[in-house]
Amino acid sequence: MERIGRFDRLSALAEKHMRRGVLTNTLITRETYEPYIRRGALTALETEHGLFLLRDRGDRALLSFLMEPGAPLPALSDGAVCEIAFRERDTGLAALPERFEAAGFETVLRRIRLARPAGPCDPPEEPLCSPESPEEAGAFLRGHFSSLTGCLPGEEELRDAFAGRRLLAVRERDTLCGLIHFSVSGKQTQIRHLAVGEGYRGRGLAGRLIRGFLAETDGMRSAVWTGEENIPAVRAYLSAGYSPDGARSAVLFKGRTV
Repeated sequence: MERIGRFDRLSALAEKHMRRGVLTNTLITRETYEPYIRRGALTALETEHGLFLLRDRGDRALLSFLMEPGAPLPALSDGAVCEIAFRERDTGLAALPERFEAAGFETVLRRIRLARPAGPCDPPEEPLCSPESPEEAGAFLRGHFSSLTGCLPGEEELRDAFAGRRLLAVRERDTLCGLIHFSVSGKQTQIRHLAVGEGYRGRGLAGRLIRGFLAETDGMRSAVWTGEENIPAVRAYLSAGYSPDGARSAVLFKGRTV
């Protein structure tokens, strides 16, 4: 294992393995990897047939890879989480979850992606507000998403999202009862997290959050990943004009899940 101390070192390693036909679940960008490099939290394992990157999140490590089809998986310590996204035509990537399971990983979640074309959306009758602080938003997200599969934002990301009004909320009697977290890239947005408090479900708050988010972003083209068995969430997105775009993913974990 090599601890990566500079982005140019990571870029050089990736370039060696980025060739036609390589299987990967990552884009090597400064935005993604620089925060881990600054914290000394990125390590790389290079083999003859691939490059495997581990981003240390404290309670787990996010595993990314660039590997040749059929390349053997290296031995990895427990605590690694890997998400593999693919479309039906991506036969190489679609076959990888089974290979990871044979190497000791367990599939803990399957997701689908839904997309909405750019277009207007009726705003909610009551506009959304901001959470009181990044800390309040973070605590709410941690209470509703697994640290294992929820891709929870770190403190720096939460502060940036709060400052950029990319965290929107529904409050009742000073209680945070619903939250949506999103990102913006160019002319496209992505819903990162949407959660409604347990005592407030079944009242249309998810739809209100989605409509408020769409109003906030002027109906820009949008995408969202959600658990394929999360039927209430899927229905809320379908009602707001989203539809499955054919992309799916498997989230795999190596180690004990309980």
